[in-house]
Parts: sequence; structure tokens; C-alpha cells
Amino acid sequence: MGMQRGNTVSIIDGSANSVVATLQGPNASVSPVSVGLAGGAATSTLTVSTSSGTTTLGNYTVTVTGSSGSGSHSVSTIIRVTLRFISTSVNCAPVTVAVNQATICTATVTDTSSGTAVTPSGTVSFTTSGTGTFTGTCILSGTGGTATCQVTYTPTAVGTGNHLITGNYAGDVNHKTSSGFTLLSVTGGVPVGGLVTPIDKLALLYPFIGLASLIVAATTVTAVYVSRARHREERQ
Repeated sequence: MGMQRGNTVSIIDGSANSVVATLQGPNASVSPVSVGLAGGAATSTLTVSTSSGTTTLGNYTVTVTGSSGSGSHSVSTIIRVTLRFISTSVNCAPVTVAVNQATICTATVTDTSSGTAVTPSGTVSFTTSGTGTFTGTCILSGTGGTATCQVTYTPTAVGTGNHLITGNYAGDVNHKTSSGFTLLSVTGGVPVGGLVTPIDKLALLYPFIGLASLIVAATTVTAVYVSRARHREERQ
């Protein structure tokens, strides 16, 4: 039988008039045993409770010994106390950014084990499949079994155009480790140093096209005039 820190399990013995319960293991608490009559048979329930952050992890042997008019008998079970389960999710906003544009990535860590939820604590570290930088330290805070934290991510290269952002929860005294991820779309954007303005080289020549035409026309007229003048001189 398995349970996590902060949980409660019950063991039922349906044939005893009096009950003695013993617990062997690293550390735990056993609630008082109650005996009641149900349909003419005596039923006893042993409740084993663990405490958040203090119950030592490991195996516990619980033995319930019942006595009746026909003698006594024992019922034993092993309870393994483990860390509580966690789910981790990651979301970035905005989900599409240009190179050198920042996005805020939020990690949400939630206690998913049964029993009373224990709010996770500790930190979440981030990695990326692309090229970029993370700014800030993600320290969890929250209540009611859920905690969140944020970092800023700035991609410095487009790469494949999709950056896989992964948040890794390191766990704490009550909780297991866990990871979550999201996909960030990265596009080509503003380079460091300013905007690049495309230049229409042909447009730069427009003011000179008319002048060039005049020069060609004037040259042609001059050439014709000189040619005619030389022709008249030769005839004379």
C-alpha cells in the first residue's frame, strides 16, 4: 500500500471485539482505534496519518491485533510513504516574438496527490532548445497546493523558428521533481544596432536620367554642327 506525505489510509478489521494497533517504521503517527458494531459484527478502523515535511520516507509495517471470544488474530500491512506527486506547466507570453524581443515565461507547479494539498516551494530552472538568454530567478510562491514563478526569455537567433522552453522543478521536502514545456515561435526581427532600410538603387538615378539625356542630345547637336562646318570648309 502506498501513500504520500500528508495522506491518511485506513485498515479495517471486521471480526474483533477489542483491538491493539502497533506501528513499526521510521516515523509516523497512529490515531486512536475505534470499535463499533455494524450488523452484529464488531468493526475496527485503524487510521495512519503522515505529516507534511516531517514524516520520514520509507516502509512502515502496521499490525492490528484483534481479540474475540474465540481467540485473537492479527492483520498486517506494509505502507510505503513517498514524496507527493506534482504537475508542472510552462506558458510564455507573447507566444510569438522576434529575435531580441523578450517574452515572459511562467511556471505553474501543482500538488496532484490525494489528501490535503501541500503548496510546492523551491525553484524552477529553465532551458531552451534554441539560442537565447533567461533573466531572473524563478522562486515559487502560492497557496492551496499551487505555486507559480516567472522569468524573462530573449531569443538571440531564429534557429529553426521554434524554441522549446522547458521548466524543471527541483522538488522540495514533500514533492517529487517535475518538468513542463511550451513551444515559442521566433521570427527574424530587429537586429542589434537599429533598422535596416532597403535601398532602391534605380530610384537614386532618376534625378540624373534627364540630365544625362540633355548631355547626350547636346553632344549630338555639337557633333553634327562640327561635321557640317568641316564639310563647308572642304568645299571652299
